Amino acid sequence: EINLQDAFNQFRKRKMQSIKQVQQNVVPKLRSTEQKSELRKQFLDQVHSHIGIPYARCNHPSNSDLFNSPYELDCCALVRIAICKMQDQLGFKFGLWNQAYMFDTLPIRYDTYDQLKPGDLIFYQGEYT
Repeated sequence: EINLQDAFNQFRKRKMQSIKQVQQNVVPKLRSTEQKSELRKQFLDQVHSHIGIPYARCNHPSNSDLFNSPYELDCCALVRIAICKMQDQLGFKFGLWNQAYMFDTLPIRYDTYDQLKPGDLIFYQGEYT
C-alpha cells in the first residue's frame, strides 16, 4: 500500500523528469543582466500592488476592512499571483502549486544570503500548525 509521502515522491519524480525533457527540447531564452533586473523590478511591482490585502482575514476584528476584504493572500498565493500576471514577460506559466512545489522546481540555489537579489524567494523549513 502506498502512503501519501511515497505518492508525492513519485509525483515529484515524474514532474522533474517532465521538466528535464522540456528543458532539453527548448532553447533557453537568454536574457541580459538589464533584462533580468527589469523582470525582477516588475515582479516586485506586482507584489507591492497587493499591499493592503490581508494574509488571513480571520486575524482581524470582524468590523474591520481587512476582515471584510474580498481576498486574502498567503505568501505562496502572493508569489503565484504575481508570477501568473507576468507569465507573458517571463515566458512560462506557473501552476497552482504550493511552496514545496516551488522549492522543488525552481532551479537556482544560493549558499549565502549575500548572493540574493531583490525579488529572490527564500524558502525555509517550518512546521505547519
